[in-house]
Amino acid sequence: MEDLRELSRELVRDILNLAEDVEAGPAESEHVASKAEELIEVVGVISALSDEDIDHRVITNLEEVVHRFSGTRAHQAQHTQGPGRLPFDIPSAVLEHQVLCGVPAVQIAAMFGVSKRTIRRRMQQHSLRKTDLYSAVNDEELDHIVSEIHRSHPNTGYKLMRGHLNARGVRVPISRLQESLRRVDAEGGYMRRLRLRVLRRRQYFVPGPNSLWHIDGHHKLIRFLKSMGSTGTDLTAFMEALCQSPRFSWPVSSQMKRLQFCQLQEFLLLMRLDYM
Repeated sequence: MEDLRELSRELVRDILNLAEDVEAGPAESEHVASKAEELIEVVGVISALSDEDIDHRVITNLEEVVHRFSGTRAHQAQHTQGPGRLPFDIPSAVLEHQVLCGVPAVQIAAMFGVSKRTIRRRMQQHSLRKTDLYSAVNDEELDHIVSEIHRSHPNTGYKLMRGHLNARGVRVPISRLQESLRRVDAEGGYMRRLRLRVLRRRQYFVPGPNSLWHIDGHHKLIRFLKSMGSTGTDLTAFMEALCQSPRFSWPVSSQMKRLQFCQLQEFLLLMRLDYM
């Protein structure tokens, strides 16, 4: 939301600058028409992001400026446009604002409905680089800032530490921040890594279906001991269910047996429907 307000304030400043260019006369006609078209697209983007309708008079006045100053540009475009599909026009002001705010290229591409490669090309055309966002701090200065934050927040990892640095206006790559944390608090990093308790999951590398069978259980109904065999595809080879609940363990009365049998039949029916 704060980024949207900042974008709206920049739009107001650009409109005021455009008004000054209009008053300058026809000498800047090409620049004025191009700038007005960009502002129309920015207005559309702000309206889409905020989900609110912007005063139509703003777009009407901008379109009038485009129509008034685009006489020479239309004649030149007929000769400069080559064969092939027209490129997708992304406003440079919007792209620059998103890049300077640190928005990833994937999110910018999803916003405009284009691929990430298109955003990369537009950034290269407008000389926008992510490295320009990083602060000019050396390793010693970064270690001093990180150690200062670490004294107040000793259990902070690199993700929270990055938030503290961004709040102070210090932007560095994640790799540099991780190296700084290793220098400042190497033991704390090892302790946090031990507390994570990351599960190591099995990885299977099989040449094809039915070459390896995996047997696993379903824990939805804990009172039954379930066993199922699968071939790694949609085929369920076998399924078995046994009662292991203390309430319904053998030997039981005949009434309990009937109740247990009904529950078991319903469970098998549901499992059969799930894997058909």
